[in-house]
Amino acid sequence: MPPSRAPGRPCALVSWFWENRRLVPELTDAAWAKVQHLMGTHWALDPRQILGALFHKARTGSNWADLCEAFDSRSLRTYWTRWQASGLWESVMKNLADEPGVAAFKAPPRIPELHIEGDIKLRVALDTKATE
Repeated sequence: MPPSRAPGRPCALVSWFWENRRLVPELTDAAWAKVQHLMGTHWALDPRQILGALFHKARTGSNWADLCEAFDSRSLRTYWTRWQASGLWESVMKNLADEPGVAAFKAPPRIPELHIEGDIKLRVALDTKATE
């Protein structure tokens, strides 16, 4: 499956945390209590699990395919996209603004491909006396 973004560029979820200068909150019971009322009851998946998965992605930089496999859902990216478009993401993050957290994933700088070539020149000194 081809990447959905340019190599070395963070996904929109990780970028959101860096652009907004926000830490990725820990989803403790107290933190969940602050946002649970925003979620409603119409989700196919447990919204706490979805939010936890999105925070996991933001902390680790894992790709969507691995995330979906780990959390047994193919729709985590869809939830993120819908939550962001509907304003739910902003509401959730506003309610979690005071929660402790960690910095979002920051990929190490990409090193350009390196190609090394070389020549070895062997110089043999001939002993002129030995050849006479």
